[in-house]
Order: sequence, then C-alpha cells, then structure tokens
Amino acid sequence: MMSNGNKHVPPHSVEAEQAVLGGLLFDTGAIDDIIDIIKVPDAFYIPKHQLIWIAILQLYNAGKPSDITTVSNQLNVRKKLEKAGGRSYLAELASGTATTCNIVSHAGIIREKYNLRLLIREFGGIIESANEMDIESAELINLAEQTLLKLMNLAPISVKPIGQVTADFLAEALSSDKKKLKEEYLESRISDLNEKMVGIFKRELTVISGPPSMGKTAFAIDWSMYNSVFGRKVLYFCIDQDERSMSQRLLTLTTGIDRRRFYRGELSNHEKDTLAQAAAKMCDNDRFQICHNVGLTVLDIRSIARRIKRQGGLDAIVVDYMQQISPHRKFETRNLEVTEQCRILKDIAMELHIAVIALSQLSRDYRNLPLNPDKKQFGFPSAAMLRDSGSIEQEANLILFVWNIMQAMRSRGISEEDPVYENELKRTYGASERAFIVVAKQKDGPTGEVECLWDPVKMQFHSDIIADTCIRL
Repeated sequence: MMSNGNKHVPPHSVEAEQAVLGGLLFDTGAIDDIIDIIKVPDAFYIPKHQLIWIAILQLYNAGKPSDITTVSNQLNVRKKLEKAGGRSYLAELASGTATTCNIVSHAGIIREKYNLRLLIREFGGIIESANEMDIESAELINLAEQTLLKLMNLAPISVKPIGQVTADFLAEALSSDKKKLKEEYLESRISDLNEKMVGIFKRELTVISGPPSMGKTAFAIDWSMYNSVFGRKVLYFCIDQDERSMSQRLLTLTTGIDRRRFYRGELSNHEKDTLAQAAAKMCDNDRFQICHNVGLTVLDIRSIARRIKRQGGLDAIVVDYMQQISPHRKFETRNLEVTEQCRILKDIAMELHIAVIALSQLSRDYRNLPLNPDKKQFGFPSAAMLRDSGSIEQEANLILFVWNIMQAMRSRGISEEDPVYENELKRTYGASERAFIVVAKQKDGPTGEVECLWDPVKMQFHSDIIADTCIRL
C-alpha cells in the first residue's frame, strides 16, 4: 500500500491503468482479452481513467472501434472530455503503448488492486459498525460473506474447449480408480433406487419431499447415517426439530427398539445395554454432525458448511427443511425469497463440491389424486405439487418423494375395515409396509417409482424383506 506521510493511499497502479487504456487505444480488439477481468469502472482508481474506460466500453457494446478520435467524440458527447484529461491525454496514453502483449497481466494488476480496495472499504465499514455496536453480529457476518462473494464474482470466467472437457471426463470415467469415481456421489441403502439414479451427486441440489408423517426426515437421517458409516462426512441442519428428537430417531434406527418404549419406562436391561452400546459407537462417529438452530438463514448454512469443509472436509449437507429457513433479508414476495434460497443452496453445492439435500413440504393438491392400490392408483404427487414449487422444481437437479402406502391411506381417512386397506395389509412383510421412492425429476436420468419397504418401528426405508437389525456404526 502506498502512503503519503501519515495518510494512506488505497492500493492502485497508475502505470497498469495507463498501460491498459493505452493498449486499447492502440489496438481496439484487445478488449476481448480483458473484458472479463475488469468488470466494473471502479476497478480503475484514477477518476479520469474510469471515464475513459466507460467510453471505450460504450463503443465496444455498440460495435465501434476505440481509437483516439472515437473515444474523444464519445467523451465529448457526454461532456466528459475535459474531465478525462482531454484529447492530449488520450494521445499521451496511446503514444506510450507500443504493444498489447502484456495487457492481460496489466489488467490482472488492476483487478488485484481493486480487490484490495474493496476489501479495505467494505471490511472497514463492517469493523466500524462492530465498534459502534449498532448492528447485530449475525448481520455483520452476512455482510462479510456478501463482500467475499462479490469478490468471487469478479474473478475471470474460465472458458475451456469442449474437447478438453470431454477428454478430461472420459479419462476419469475410464480410469481404473473406481474409488475416485464413486466419491462423486452418495448412495442410499435401497439398491433399486441406486440402480435408477446411481446416487445423489455432489455439486447438485436434491429435494426430498412427501406429506407429513410420510418419512422424509426418516429417509434423510437414515441416508446420512448410512453414508457416514462408509466414511462420508455429512452435516445435518435440523431446523424443524431439536437435538433430543434427532437422538431418539438415531437410537431407534440403529437398534430397532421402539421409540415409544423410551418414554414408558418399559426398557429391559438387555435393551438398555443395546442402547448404551449404540450411543458409544455414535460417539466414535464424527462423520455425521448435527446443527440445530431454529433461526438459521441460508447464509448461515453456507457459512457453517464452508467452515466445516475447511476444517475437516465435507461430502454433503442436509437441510430439514426448506420452508423453515429464515429469510436473510426482506423480500417483496415469498416466491422471490424461495428463489434466492434455492439459488444459494445450489451455489453451495457447486462452490464446496458437496451434495446438498433439502427437505420440502408439499402443497395439499396431492390429496385430490386417486388412491386405490388395488387398481394401482397410488396417489403419487408430482414435482409441481411442491410447496413454493416454481423455484424449487426449476433449481433442483433431483426430486424424490417418499411414499408409504399404508400411511397415505390413513391420512386420507380410509378405514382399517375398508377392503382396500385390508388388501394392502396383506402385502406387508412382517413388520414392514409397502412403500415407494418416487423419482419425480432427474436432470440426467429417468424418472419413475422404486418399490421398497417401510419399517414403522425403526422408521426406515429399505430394500430387503427383512430389514437389517441395526446399522453397523
């Protein structure tokens, strides 16, 4: 940083700015090489350089060359010529540049200095607000993250030939290192579902939905635990329930002991020992982490995920559920709020190279669908029935619905004496009921239904007729 006595001058390079502008006056076509490097006029520190850049950019957008004459005229029309140093200064810039071979390097210097000035300005304001204590710390953190995101968006846009991209992918796909390929997705315990969609991929947004009490949280928790057992690191944001409920669900899932027995004092000594052993094994599993906070915003989720990824690695996050995420700022409509939250969740997946799974509520439209398993009418919802569906359906790479037939009939008020209910009861396997996982949207694969089983005691979807008695931690 340059200084003048005790007065600090913000970082900048007059020489780099003059070299870039002179190069553009010397060779108007050179702007194509730097237009994605210098994205805002403020990247130039000297005010008259900002005016010249704006004039050159206006000519470029109009498809006109930017030589001394055209830039002078453009500035003159806007009555900015004198403020930009006059025609003599433009001639000085052009005459001082004999080549544009280093213009990209000079543009990089301008961007770097601008980034430093932006950091100083933005974080200086944040520090001042913190010292004056006139703003909450959570908002300060959000402001800091927005500043960093602004800087990231100013980075040059990478462009690669399709041949290079294809060759890189093919080399990876044909590699004998199958373990590396499998690191790009996370499977479920339902083999037929894995066959249909391979897995839940990193860098993508997956939405899991279903009616109340249908098992979407159970599916997400089981998926998280299942993957943590195989070495994947999963962060679960339980916005809709507290840590006590999560603990109870996990203990039931891993032991098969009915959760109701926890509260009735009916546990045998053997069951107590089983629960204690399961809890001890969970203490050794640091790959499945839980974050509970009812006031989480999508920016909080991004900040926490970044920190966990940086500290110990991360393969996936689960948000339970989307409609409980608090707004991080004021929005004119609910639709705009959900749209931005979906976009940020998808950005998190791309930025951190992780799978992002968001649970979502359904609208009540699904209740109008015919439900009669005897006639193979199962009442499966469609992606358009997601609550706030416009944004969610558009942004999601994969949409899954969990569907328990018996629960669907109970929620519709179908009596246990009804022949349709009795016939479905005959299709159960021991303690497990018939269920489906509906692939309602898959951006790069087929849609359809995968039949499976639902264990209402363990609260687990599974493939086999008899579920595993516990997940091996």
